[in-house]
Amino acid sequence: MVSMGFTWGEAECSVLDRFSHCGPRRGIQSSAVRCYDVPTMKHALAIAAVSLTLTACAPRSTPPNSAPPSPRDPRHAACETVLQDQAAAWNRGDMDGYAAAYHRDPAMVFVSGSSVTQGYQALYDRMKKRYPDRAAMGQLTFAGLTFRDFGQGEVLVEGTWKLKRAKDRPWGRFVLVMRKVDAGWRVVVDYTNLQGK
Repeated sequence: MVSMGFTWGEAECSVLDRFSHCGPRRGIQSSAVRCYDVPTMKHALAIAAVSLTLTACAPRSTPPNSAPPSPRDPRHAACETVLQDQAAAWNRGDMDGYAAAYHRDPAMVFVSGSSVTQGYQALYDRMKKRYPDRAAMGQLTFAGLTFRDFGQGEVLVEGTWKLKRAKDRPWGRFVLVMRKVDAGWRVVVDYTNLQGK
């Protein structure tokens, strides 16, 4: 959810190419790699693109006579807790704790700028290289989080991220697909962009 830029097109095609071999959504290949099917990826990436566009344009006011909010969905609350813990880990310089929000799976996908990172370990290595110390990490905050059901055992999360560092204040938007796995709710798709510095 921390990004350095965003370009729509080539990166997303690369994601779909990588998943062209996948079988049934809940199945496991003979190599024991869990795959997410192409329709799911297309759906996730299409929603991500539309959501990031609409979020930038949507009015923020609430109608004065709107109905009271419904009781909080426990799945949404659980996902929010994971993200709160993730930001807290980042802010204490704990990259292991930050990365714990992602599914430890070779099929997990992170899209940022023109790059596509597939697999938990590849993402972890990328983040450690890009943010080697507390100064580079700064202070991370998430805001404007919204949650909606995305499928059986999945939740779509939208929000904004912001880093506060000595020399800059980068920020952007993200769309996540979070899935309930054995370890709890984890990010299986992270689609992040950079809005400004």
